[in-house]
Amino acid sequence: MSHFFLEVEQGRKSKIFSHIFRHLSSVSEHILIKFTENGMEMQTMNKPLTYLLVLRLDKSWFTKYECKRYFTIGINNEIIDKIFKCMNGHYIQMFVSQKDEDNLNINFIKPDKIEDDLKIFNKEFTLSLIDVEYEELTIPDDDFSVDIEMESKYFNQTIGELKDFGDDLEIICSEDKIQLNSTGDNMVNMNTIMKFDDILSYEIDAGLVINTTYNNKFLQEIGQFMKINDEIRINIKKNSPIKISCFINSLSLEDTNKYEELKSKKMKISKDVEKLKSKHKGIKSLYESYKSRIKKKEKLSKKDTAQYNKINKVRNEIISDIEKIRVEKQEIMKKMDEIELMNIENPIQNKNYLVFYLAPKVDE
Repeated sequence: MSHFFLEVEQGRKSKIFSHIFRHLSSVSEHILIKFTENGMEMQTMNKPLTYLLVLRLDKSWFTKYECKRYFTIGINNEIIDKIFKCMNGHYIQMFVSQKDEDNLNINFIKPDKIEDDLKIFNKEFTLSLIDVEYEELTIPDDDFSVDIEMESKYFNQTIGELKDFGDDLEIICSEDKIQLNSTGDNMVNMNTIMKFDDILSYEIDAGLVINTTYNNKFLQEIGQFMKINDEIRINIKKNSPIKISCFINSLSLEDTNKYEELKSKKMKISKDVEKLKSKHKGIKSLYESYKSRIKKKEKLSKKDTAQYNKINKVRNEIISDIEKIRVEKQEIMKKMDEIELMNIENPIQNKNYLVFYLAPKVDE
């Protein structure tokens, strides 16, 4: 019998689970994890007590989850990082036995179906639990003034670039623009203006201008966690911590694999279109030259006529192929949207999230 038992399927979910545990050591030395009948939760603050991490995974997110009564464990984050470095294509089991309450068992198990060229072995770890004193914070439902949704990769890229030019990040939000400024002791400052077309959505209270400053290093640490999702949400309110959050994928392994397969097809099709466009560009000038001569009623030689007919045939084939590919791409995107919608409308989706609250810098 176990105090709790959970299993995470191999694939995207195991990668998400591993990614979170591997980056905890950048936040704190240890963490207290809470298990209830409804799922797993954790909350911790970084060492300077400037930002708070909150994670929740509903029991339905796991392949298997059993916990009959409230149970907590304390773990060393540096050691858990080393353990999850050993995961490679496995599915995950984690439990504490009632016969051995002082140790956490983590098993990385080779799935039955796996790529032929991937040779992996089952791995078992026994981690000594530690006493962690942590008073859980109550987080109020704040009414934020700014709501930004954007792709996580561009958030990380932008924060990384700005960090090279200053320790502090100034965020200016208005109805007209979102501007990020790096400030510090360097000889150069960097400013970035986000166009509304380049982000997913943006809302701000009417007539409001907000100017707040945050530590660039901490934003970069938070950004590393946000790689678990393609999209993140940023909420800002004057004189309050910035909220950076993402929902955690709730799709099954089967649906995730379908989505990734469609995504690969979409990328291949996009490359095929670019190749065809390049091919079309190569014959465009010659084709237009012949068309101009024909329009002027200039008589073409047999050789030129044959060359024109050949080029015209190739051109029509390219245009036809591009149109076919576009139709195929639209069908693929429609199927991807259906899977994404299924994830969004999943009733447990909003129960699986990772949230950070980072305090603004205060002028001394």
